[in-house]
Amino acid sequence: MAKQIRKFEQDAIANEIVNNIVASRKLGRDKIEKSNKFKPIKKVQKDLIDIQEAITKLETKRNLLRTKLGRAVEIFNLNNKKNKLSWDSYRYSTSWDDRAYELRHDVERKLAIALIDPDWQKKLHDIINQITKELS
Repeated sequence: MAKQIRKFEQDAIANEIVNNIVASRKLGRDKIEKSNKFKPIKKVQKDLIDIQEAITKLETKRNLLRTKLGRAVEIFNLNNKKNKLSWDSYRYSTSWDDRAYELRHDVERKLAIALIDPDWQKKLHDIINQITKELS
């Protein structure tokens, strides 16, 4: 009667067989990778790596330019009180910001001061024109 092998012995034998198969496949793969049939795959892989490197360089350049544009807009706005420029850092576009909410606050404040005078009804047109001229 044949004696049955123990589980750990079976595992050891299976591991040895698997290691032999993996080693054999590796030799076959090395041979395949050196063949002419595999060269197009390596070429495409290299092209993809080159493109990714170019993309990374362009992204770095884009980020630097984005920062430069943001700083230029900030400096422009510091030196220009009436015409504010805003920019969208995702679309890389600029637009004029009239800041109507701030402008309205300034107009209301100036109007309130101007209307303290008792003859405000007679002066209203002149007051409006003067405030408009001041803030334009």
